[in-house]
Amino acid sequence: MKLQNTLLERAKAVVDRVTFDDSGMMGQGGNGGLLSRETICAVDELRLTLNDIQRLPAAKTED
Repeated sequence: MKLQNTLLERAKAVVDRVTFDDSGMMGQGGNGGLLSRETICAVDELRLTLNDIQRLPAAKTED
């Protein structure tokens, strides 16, 4: 369950960062779709989590 929660948290962070980079919020951000360093870091964290999931044995589940 821990890995699943991490995946959900990191996926949400990526979605939020991309939206912020594209549209901004309350007069900040909105880089016209250019990716910020924070967005790239969020994507890298999500990528690491996906790699962890891919390495799990097919029959093993994590609580």
